[in-house]
Amino acid sequence: MMRSPFSATLFFRDPEAFAARLNGDEPITRFQAGRTRFALVRDPEAIWNVLVDEAESFRVGQWKQRSRRVLWDALNTLDGETHRERRRLIGPALDGGRVAERSGWIAARAERMQAGWTDGAVIVAREHFQRLSLCAAGELLFSSDLEAEAPELAAALTCVDAALPRRLPPHVVPRRRSALRRVRQAVTQLVEERRRDPGQHDDLLSALLGAGLPLSTIRGEVLTMLNAAVAEPPRALEAAWYFLAQSAAAERRLHDELRGSTSRQDRLPYLQAVVKETLRLQPPVRHIDRFARQNAVLANQRFGRRESVIVSPVVTHRDRVRYPDPEVFRPERWLASERSSPMRGAYLPFGAGHHACIGAALGRTIITITLATVARDWRLRLVSRAADPRREPLRFTPVRW
Repeated sequence: MMRSPFSATLFFRDPEAFAARLNGDEPITRFQAGRTRFALVRDPEAIWNVLVDEAESFRVGQWKQRSRRVLWDALNTLDGETHRERRRLIGPALDGGRVAERSGWIAARAERMQAGWTDGAVIVAREHFQRLSLCAAGELLFSSDLEAEAPELAAALTCVDAALPRRLPPHVVPRRRSALRRVRQAVTQLVEERRRDPGQHDDLLSALLGAGLPLSTIRGEVLTMLNAAVAEPPRALEAAWYFLAQSAAAERRLHDELRGSTSRQDRLPYLQAVVKETLRLQPPVRHIDRFARQNAVLANQRFGRRESVIVSPVVTHRDRVRYPDPEVFRPERWLASERSSPMRGAYLPFGAGHHACIGAALGRTIITITLATVARDWRLRLVSRAADPRREPLRFTPVRW
């Protein structure tokens, strides 16, 4: 088993590099950081047991617990029956069918976004995608137009998101404290405006208010959704164009499919393959941590109550046995002609089980429709070949086809 004192640092700073160094197919890799012991679950069947089949034997881990300092008792921080009840309340507003019915809003946002681009200019793509995703979530979930405040609010949410899993609470660091204050002001205003004028809305905010939840809980849920909108689809979209910019064949094949079809986006196989491959290499959910409730046993190994059990889609999606040439961006691996479906637990970009990302349908729809809308007319050229989507936001030059 891996017990190198450097492995914990490598894992948390660069899980992609950590995955590349793993040898063999041992189901669990243990390492330590300070006084905390970690067990990285690598075997897909064991992963499925942690997240689905034996989920009741594990409780939410330390990162979720830390996020309560900002999100209070929002869905992401809950467990057990309370979690199930909250998920039943929130679920209808994020149902895949409901999202699909309103997908025109996302397409319209994508058209407006690219209408402001200039051939040959330099853009920070993630900032554009963040504003689009934030406004789409505002319309779908809260029936609110966030256009005017989107740039400032997206920047503040990004700062808060980076602070959520850290040991230091956001309010301790001045820059993060200011960002948190800005986000909370926006969330409070959104909630209070709806309370003063409930109107006739079939959205998430109405469901939360109608359930009689404490205001702190409602604010926490709203903040969670806005935070996810800014953090997840924009990074995936940025990553998609990072990969496409370095794969002329994939870029051309996607463009040809989009230009040659008038069908719905969910019938475009190569588009779907590009999305799946992007989410394999850059999954929105990068780490999932749990604590064993008792002396749980996985893969014939026992876990202590304070041992942090980790599932990392970043590592799992780079398993050389299940994904040949795992570092290579190859959408073709998801096409019917090549595909051999990965076993359960081997592909989980949004997690799995009762704690899977409840906004997965919305996130995937924003990613797919935006990619389809933009890639039909634009190529995005990397300004710097040395750039990496895991680090600072990338700069691109839009070039018309």
